[in-house]
Amino acid sequence: MAKKETAKKIVKRHYYKVFLFIALAASLGYVVFSLFNSGNVVDSFESVLTSLGLSIFTIIFVLTALLLFNEKGGILISLAALILTGFITFSFAADSKMIEITEEPSIISLTGLTISEAVEWLNENEIEYTEEYVLSDEVEKYLIIAQDIIPGTLLKDVTVIKLTISDGPNYDKEVVVPNMMGWTLDEVTEYIEKNFLIGVIFDFTISNEPKNIVIDQDKNGALRRNDEINVVFSIGTEEDLVPIEMIDLRNMSLFDASLFLKQNGIPYELEYEFSSITERDYIITTDKEVGEIVDPHEDTVTLVVSKGSEIVIPDFMKMTTDEITAFVVENKLNIKFDDSYDETVEIGKVISSNFAEGDIVEEGTLIEIIISKGQLKMEAFTSLYAFREWATKYGVSYKESYEFSNTIASGSIINFSHTEGEVIGNTDTVTVSVSKGKAVTIPSYYNMSKTAIQSSCTSLGLKCSFVSGNYSSTIAKDYAYSQSRSSGSLVTVGTSVTLTLSKGTPATTVVYIRPELYGSTADATISTLRTVLGQENPGVNFTFVKKSHNSLPSGYVHSDSPTTMGTSVTQGNTYEIWIVDN
Repeated sequence: MAKKETAKKIVKRHYYKVFLFIALAASLGYVVFSLFNSGNVVDSFESVLTSLGLSIFTIIFVLTALLLFNEKGGILISLAALILTGFITFSFAADSKMIEITEEPSIISLTGLTISEAVEWLNENEIEYTEEYVLSDEVEKYLIIAQDIIPGTLLKDVTVIKLTISDGPNYDKEVVVPNMMGWTLDEVTEYIEKNFLIGVIFDFTISNEPKNIVIDQDKNGALRRNDEINVVFSIGTEEDLVPIEMIDLRNMSLFDASLFLKQNGIPYELEYEFSSITERDYIITTDKEVGEIVDPHEDTVTLVVSKGSEIVIPDFMKMTTDEITAFVVENKLNIKFDDSYDETVEIGKVISSNFAEGDIVEEGTLIEIIISKGQLKMEAFTSLYAFREWATKYGVSYKESYEFSNTIASGSIINFSHTEGEVIGNTDTVTVSVSKGKAVTIPSYYNMSKTAIQSSCTSLGLKCSFVSGNYSSTIAKDYAYSQSRSSGSLVTVGTSVTLTLSKGTPATTVVYIRPELYGSTADATISTLRTVLGQENPGVNFTFVKKSHNSLPSGYVHSDSPTTMGTSVTQGNTYEIWIVDN
């Protein structure tokens, strides 16, 4: 009986060990699979390292289990071995693609992609986006510089992503350009490229200085990158200008080709053509054959320069902004989007473009697109200033009408021609009615005293002022005989009214021109009479006329003068006196 129990124990012990050896075999098999399945060990380093670590752990586990094995722990050891085998099997199946592990889709890194590539991915994953263009010296134009959503963020947690896009170097940026006198051509070229200077013009002239050395520079110091800078290099002496053998300028940049010709003193002309083969601003062909001898004193070379591919404008009106952007990037154009409200064009659709379908343009052309913001609806406004700002911002035509109101303060809005929420058509004009405040009727102040007028103006809220007028035989002194605003006129509170007051009934005096007032000249007499008569006859106006006389000397009153000694004069009137001037 004891022998049978011992035999059962032995069988059970071997049975437990089977699980250990299965786990060991599985781990070794996983290592072999990882090594042979990796076409490139570097690329599969993580997988290989994981399988090796798992295998080492399994070996240690199996050896430990065998050394410390006892009957009571056999079941637990077998269970652990079974779980380990299952984990290894699962890892093998995942790595070999026998099973697919579904992962939650997440945001990828869009940095470095072109805007069209990024937009394509975002559209495929139904992610909305906004764009911000920034100038950058480091990142090529139209490449993504940054994104505001961290890569790895689950797509389900993202509604809108903001893309920061390079708009290329800032050519308006100010840099300090050194004095390059004595620099070599290579040094100048390197500096220009490094600092993104696009306005530098190279010229060459005969000089005793070594060839390709800067001998003149018209500007230096703080300049913008796009400022024109003329740099003159030495071409050597007259003797150095000799006929040369023409090299192949085809497919060279215009800068390099023209530089070669300038360095050798050869005049050249430029012609531009579209080319689907030759890059923009590169040479398509020349009128001189390779190897042909060109004399700088007699010959002129014609360079045919590529304008890039002939770009045919599509129908932007039928394209989305994403499609337009992709077209612009692909054809190396420039783009400017603006938006505007439009009652007839659906939101997000193109309203207009500066180029029509079928137009031919070249690389670098600026495409201007107006995108619809949909229908513009009337908003509520509490101030006239806010309405004016809104109307100006959205290009809404409007006019203001002013009317009196007993309930609405002056300058406040009474009503609009369009109600809140009403669609404003492209040709609509919004009329805003503005209160002029409470109406005041101007009374008649004729023949009223200054005191009575002041009292009336105060009670009505008018601003009244007074000026002195003429003498009047019917209106007493300081009584009004005219007003700047007609009686019965409707005006607002605070309106200014000017009243003209009478000087009263005019007095009559007698002119007393005595000989002692005469001077030796007409001007001397006039000066004296103007002062004396003005004092003796206040309120009377005198004018003086110079006339010749056959017998009287200069400075006397003319015998035919309309006003003489003893003439009666009345205040408010003007009288003429003739003075002899021989």
